[in-house]
Amino acid sequence: MIDEYENEKIKGLPQDLPTGEALLWQGSPDWRSLFRHMVHGYKVAAYFALLGLWSMMSTLNDGGNAGDILLGLGRVLFAASIGLGLLAVIAKITARTTVYSITSRRVVMRIGMVLPMTVNLPYRAIGSADVKNYTDGTGDIALGISSGDRLAYLHVWPHVRPWRINNPEPALRSLPDVQKASHILGTALAAFAASNPQIKPAAARMPLFPVGRTKTPSAEPLAARTAASSAPDKPRHRNTGMAEAHA
Repeated sequence: MIDEYENEKIKGLPQDLPTGEALLWQGSPDWRSLFRHMVHGYKVAAYFALLGLWSMMSTLNDGGNAGDILLGLGRVLFAASIGLGLLAVIAKITARTTVYSITSRRVVMRIGMVLPMTVNLPYRAIGSADVKNYTDGTGDIALGISSGDRLAYLHVWPHVRPWRINNPEPALRSLPDVQKASHILGTALAAFAASNPQIKPAAARMPLFPVGRTKTPSAEPLAARTAASSAPDKPRHRNTGMAEAHA
C-alpha cells in the first residue's frame, strides 16, 4: 500500500527544518470533535430525530397502524445512517490526513483529504491568535493574518475559523490538547516578538484554559498580538507539499 506521506523525513513536514529552527509541538484533530463541531453531526442527528417524530405523528394523523409507523421510521433511520456515516467518514479522513506543527519560527499545517497541501504561517504574518474551548475538552486555535497577507477561505477549509470569509483565519481545529498547544504557541510568539524588536506585541500574556471550566465555547486572546512588520513574510501554501524554509 502506497502512503502519500512516506517521503516525509519529519512527520507533517516535507523537508528537514533549517538550521536554528526547532520543532516544538505536533498534533492532529480529534475526529469525534470534528464530527461534532466541523460537520455538525449532532445537529444533523437532531434533525433526523425530529424528522422521525414528524413521520410518526403524520402517520398517526392519517390513520396508519403500527406497521406503517415502523416503515416510516425505518426509512428515516436508513437515511440518517447514510448521512451521519458519511459525515463520520469525512471527519475521520480529515483527522487522519492532518498534521499541525508549531516550530520556533512558524506554524505549519499539512492538510488535504484529496490533494495534500502544506500551509506555512511564519510568525511575522500572524497578527493574532485566539483559542476557542469546547465543553468536550477539545478546542480550536485561530490565527489572524496581518493586513496585506491573505489566504483564500476555500483553500484551507475546514482548517479555518468558521464564517470568517472576508478575512479568513487559518485554524488548528479540534485539538485534544488545546491547552498545551496554546501555551507552546503563546511562548513561541512571545519569544519571537522579543527577538524581533520591529514587531511590537500589544499583549504578551500566556493563557491557562482548564478543561471543563467553561460551560459554553469561548474565544479568548492567546498571546503576543503582533503588528505587521514593514516587510512581513507572506503566508504560503503549496499543493506540491514542499514546505519552505523561513529565516
